[in-house]
Amino acid sequence: MTSTSRLSVALIAASTASVGVSPAPAQPAFVNVTEEAGLGSYVASTGDGHGPGGVFADLNNDGFPDLYLMRARDQHGLHPSTNQFYLNVSAPDGSRHFVLVPFTGTEDPGDATGAIAGDYDNDGDVDLYVLNFDQPNVLLRNLLTETGLLLFVDVTEQTDPTPDVADDQFGVGIAVFDGVPLDNSLSAAWADPDRDGDLDLYVGNHNGYAGDVPEGPFAVPGRRDVFYLNNGDGTFTDATMESGVPGWVSEQGAFQTSNQRFSSTNAVIFANFNNDRWPDLLVTNKIGGPPDRDMLYINLGRDAGGHWLGFQTVTYDLFPPFGAASGAAMGVDVADIDNDGDLDIYITDWSDPSVPASPGQNDLWFNLLSETGEMFFVLAADAAPQFDAPAKFSWGAQFQDFNNDGLADLHVATEFPFRDFFYLNGGDGFLEIAQKVGLAQRRSSHGDMSADYNRDGWADLFVVNIDGGASALFENNIAALPQAGANFLTVKLVGDPLAPSELKSTRDAIGARVVVGADLNADGVIDEYEYQTREVVSGSSNAGSTSSLDLEFGLGHAFAAEVFVLWPSGDESAVVVAANTHLTIEEGVSPCLGDLTGDGTVDVRDFFAFVTAFASGDPASDLNGDGSVDVGDFFAFVVAFSAGCP
Repeated sequence: MTSTSRLSVALIAASTASVGVSPAPAQPAFVNVTEEAGLGSYVASTGDGHGPGGVFADLNNDGFPDLYLMRARDQHGLHPSTNQFYLNVSAPDGSRHFVLVPFTGTEDPGDATGAIAGDYDNDGDVDLYVLNFDQPNVLLRNLLTETGLLLFVDVTEQTDPTPDVADDQFGVGIAVFDGVPLDNSLSAAWADPDRDGDLDLYVGNHNGYAGDVPEGPFAVPGRRDVFYLNNGDGTFTDATMESGVPGWVSEQGAFQTSNQRFSSTNAVIFANFNNDRWPDLLVTNKIGGPPDRDMLYINLGRDAGGHWLGFQTVTYDLFPPFGAASGAAMGVDVADIDNDGDLDIYITDWSDPSVPASPGQNDLWFNLLSETGEMFFVLAADAAPQFDAPAKFSWGAQFQDFNNDGLADLHVATEFPFRDFFYLNGGDGFLEIAQKVGLAQRRSSHGDMSADYNRDGWADLFVVNIDGGASALFENNIAALPQAGANFLTVKLVGDPLAPSELKSTRDAIGARVVVGADLNADGVIDEYEYQTREVVSGSSNAGSTSSLDLEFGLGHAFAAEVFVLWPSGDESAVVVAANTHLTIEEGVSPCLGDLTGDGTVDVRDFFAFVTAFASGDPASDLNGDGSVDVGDFFAFVVAFSAGCP
């Protein structure tokens, strides 16, 4: 990374002499709008002390992210309730707020720990998978496409591929291993690792309630994780062992740690770490003792005959020992924090690194693929120069470019009585400024999810608090601050699962990678470090959680951006678009290259956007070469750039 992106610190007005920025404004960059937004009555509860997470994504296809939040009994049988669906609606003054909507079919009464969102049936609406503890999980199919109504139906029983056979295949509600129900679910993620166009499902299981003495048929605690392959007909098959992803395995191939089986999974995420376009899998485990580790599984892709080969464990091939530092790993997220074209990893830990006997610390793993040509991770602990203040007793983690400077920042949810942390990515390190920006709440914060709930181009943050008070919606108010002036781009992808190709994309394009290049510092050149890389992900943070499936990019001072899409099918798309646009790209549909303003047509406004963004004061504006910039150049622009446009 370079220090030229230090404009990010000025944009958010963090006061620090070492980077030479202006004093912090009186008005915080983030404002707690929980009450005003209609969320003050929501009090989180979870089936186990490690949750809950939640969903912050568009569930009714109106472009605005909704909230699906957990209400459950805890391990003491308290807080009996059902999960709650909050619809994002418009107020008379044009602002957005949330309304609790009953009778949507999402009121699962189980002891929920979290939920993830994805269009598993490729019908154009987003479905919900709900994680329960000591009870079966639930798959809720969204019937919006079929009925036009916001209505979900429980289809869990229908996911059993062999309902009339006495076997260990019961669909996605529950799995069985060695005769034991795998019903202690904390985390999950949707992805399509075999790239057949159908979303598959990974479920992370724990060893029991937090703090419980283990009981049951095993001499030691522990539950195997579950990988469900989507059969394409609404059913799912437990393919965990065949695919090589039980959640934990020793270097010698055993499933027994020093004191538990298969470890205790707290978070999972699918992401492509080696840039081969096949989704890999990261599983964070709460280390019960040696030789327990977080696990990294690399996707082996297909053989010459088109057969998917599953995953290979590479944890023990990485040096320094990968996944051994976070002794009580809780949450995870990934991002290309240094804009070098590969994905880096952050793992939270419920520990105090200042205590010598502490079992671990939060881990930042830099991916050196771009530098070395091979996937290789280097651990940068919570210390200078990467972090000026170490987080502790951490749960959720959320990467997002909250100040739109083109660099991924980081929010970390924290246990009471400690405060939450917010790290601003300055280009050559992270600056902890939660108190300055209004995010330093002292609550028992677990899950955290980000989405632009009011579509103003600035990503907002929802933090799940479990201490008996309201959870918190923090509205991103940076745009209203002095010196803000940063632009944005939102990208929504629509995949084509019916494309006539051997490999396919899912309808919601989970696993697709988007690269955005923009002249962030307005020096007239898109430098190498000004290319941002993001992937569509469902499942991250702590417990089962889903942030917006739309990708949000900060463009700094750029007036336009180059957008490249690498679809799971192997197809690619490219388009140039003006800043401050909500862009939708459909796979297989030629993008309208000249529609820089994103209004669906190529007209004079796009030409002015072209001149402003790319060629102001430059001879390149003279497209027809007659020595002046006039209407003739506009017609030349239309001819050159209107391919694929209405």
